[in-house]
Amino acid sequence: MKKLIKSLFTIIALLFIFSSCEKDEGESVDPVSCDIHITDDITENTTWKASCTYYVDRDIDVTNDAILTIEPGTVIKFAQGIELTVSDAGSSTGNIIAVGSKDKMILFTSQAQVPSKGDWDGIWLYSGCNASKFDYCKIEYAGDYKWGGGSGAITSNYANNTAIDNCIFENNDDYGVRIYQNRSALSSFTRNTFIDNTIGDLKLKAYNVSSIGEGNIFSKDIVVAGDDVDAPGDVLWRNHNVAYLIINDEVTVGCNTGTKLIIEAGTSLKFPQVHGIEIAYASSRLGMIEAIGTATDPITFTSASANPSKGDWNTIIFYDGCSTGSVFDYCNFSYGGARNIPTAFITFKFQQGSTTTIKNCSFSYSEGYGVMLDQPDTDTSYPTLASNTFSNNTLGDKNWE
Repeated sequence: MKKLIKSLFTIIALLFIFSSCEKDEGESVDPVSCDIHITDDITENTTWKASCTYYVDRDIDVTNDAILTIEPGTVIKFAQGIELTVSDAGSSTGNIIAVGSKDKMILFTSQAQVPSKGDWDGIWLYSGCNASKFDYCKIEYAGDYKWGGGSGAITSNYANNTAIDNCIFENNDDYGVRIYQNRSALSSFTRNTFIDNTIGDLKLKAYNVSSIGEGNIFSKDIVVAGDDVDAPGDVLWRNHNVAYLIINDEVTVGCNTGTKLIIEAGTSLKFPQVHGIEIAYASSRLGMIEAIGTATDPITFTSASANPSKGDWNTIIFYDGCSTGSVFDYCNFSYGGARNIPTAFITFKFQQGSTTTIKNCSFSYSEGYGVMLDQPDTDTSYPTLASNTFSNNTLGDKNWE
C-alpha cells in the first residue's frame, strides 16, 4: 500500500512538472517592472528598458559622446519644469536613439497625477547632437519653457541630421516641433501626427521646409520663418493640406549655382503684412519658381489675416538673377500688392518679365496691380500671359499695354 501511495505521488509530481514546462513554452512571462529615478547626466552609452518606468526628476543632458538608447514600449515621465537635453554644453556629441514600434510606442509624458499642457519643458537638441532618431514615439504635455520665438516638445537648436518619423505630438503648450538655425537639421520627417498643440504644430526656417516628408498629419498651419531657400537644384514644398504661414521676413530663392523652388499642386501660402517672395536677388543668386497647380488643386497665395483686405502682403518679385522657365499655372492670388510704392502680386525688375509664364491664374483684391513691370516705359521684356482673370485690383490688371 505504501508503495502504491508513493507511486501515485510520483506520478502527480511528474504531471505537475510536465504541465509547468508546457505553460512556459506556450506563454510569455512578463518581465519584472521597476521604477527608476534619473538624477544624473548621461555620460556613457545607456539603454532605458521597456521593463522599467523612468522618472526624470531633474534636468538631464546626454553628453560626453554618449548615446541614450530607449527600447520600444518604454515610458519616461518628467517632473514639473524639467527638460531632457542633448549636448547642451556643445563641447561634445550626444544622441538619443528612441525607436519604438507601431504596437510599442515610446512615451514621453508628465509625472503629474492629472497631467496638463506645459508640465515639463521638452526635449532640446543642440549642436553636438548629430544623429538622433525618434520613431514611433508619443510626446505629450511638454512646452513649459517659453523660449523666444517658441519652443517645441522637441526643439532642435543647431542640431544636425535628426530623424523624426511616425511620432505623435499631443497636448503640448507651445509647438509640437520647433526647428531653429540649421540647414541640415532634419534627415527625415515623415508620418507624424499633431493633435491639440497650443501655439502650433511645426515651426521652422524657409530653408528647412523641403525636409518635411510625406504622410504627416497637421491640424494647424506650418509656421515658416522667412529666410533663404538656397539649396542648389530643385527644392520641393509639398502640399500638406494646411497652409505655410510665412512670418518674420521675405522668402528669398536663389544660390550661385541656381535654385528652383517647386510648389506642389494644392499648396497654400499665407503672408502677413508686407512679406512676400524674392526670386534671384542679384545676378550672383540664380533662381526660379515653378508653381503648377490644377483646375481642381490650385496653388493659393493670400493673406494671413482672419479678415483679409487689399495690400495685406507684398509681392513675388523677380530680380536680375532669374533663370528662364519660371511658371505660375492655376494659381490664385488675393489680398496682396501692398502699396508704399506701386506694386503687384507679381513684379518684374531689370527686364526679367520674359523669364516667366503666367497662365490660368486669378488675381483679385490687389492694392496695386495684378502683374507689373518695374519700369514699364522702357521695359520690353514681357511675361507670357494666357487665360488669366483679374478682378478688383486697385491700379488695374497690369501696368503695360
